[in-house]
Amino acid sequence: MHVLLIEDDARQAALLAGLLVAHDVEIAGTLRAAVELLRTDTWDAVVLDLGLPDSDGVQGVEVVAHAAPGTALIVYTGEDDDDVLAACLDAGADDVVGKPARAGALTHALTVAERQRQRVHRRGVACVVAAELTFATALGLPYAAAG
Repeated sequence: MHVLLIEDDARQAALLAGLLVAHDVEIAGTLRAAVELLRTDTWDAVVLDLGLPDSDGVQGVEVVAHAAPGTALIVYTGEDDDDVLAACLDAGADDVVGKPARAGALTHALTVAERQRQRVHRRGVACVVAAELTFATALGLPYAAAG
């Protein structure tokens, strides 16, 4: 997976990148830098720390969710307020992983988010094929699904 890690603390970033060694990880230290990377590349997932120098809390989730719709978004935080965590999910996060991160928890969250995105994509493709078939049938045309 191509993962964008948004973390301003160099030690934390190195720790998380080490936990995600099986993935292609790039690090952004600010939300602004992350948004630029989100605009210039395609990402499978984003891991976002809630406390950044240029963003704090749910605002960062909203910005990333808007900048990278369809990309798995995992929030990584030391926050334990259930209202804040729920707000992160409402704002577009797929999951929230607490600090300090365990390798299994972070990898699991990324895997679950990616699988969910794949299921949504497959459903979308199935809906398109069904619509094409319905349209072709209504017009009396032969239909052969692409691909």
